[in-house]
Amino acid sequence: MPDIPIMSKPPPEIWQPSPTQPEVDVVIIGATLSGLRAADELHRAGFSIAVLDTHSSTGTDDPRPAGEESMLNDHLDPFWINTKTQPEIANLVKRFDL
Repeated sequence: MPDIPIMSKPPPEIWQPSPTQPEVDVVIIGATLSGLRAADELHRAGFSIAVLDTHSSTGTDDPRPAGEESMLNDHLDPFWINTKTQPEIANLVKRFDL
């Protein structure tokens, strides 16, 4: 995979649907790392995109329904990453400022 420069935050058009652009080339369901990565690649390739997610936060794959209280211990991060064994994921986390 090519080296991808790290950016502080994805441009708003990557993770927020635009009310002024109802028709897009691609709709991505889920603002997880994979969804954001797909959105980033498609955006760079010139496609218009919209990313839809039930949660207000990006980058996590939280199994709880939107608005439901956490079933996890507050000290446990549901999006824990091992930077030594998952360097590519760690780079995406940095890139999207998650």
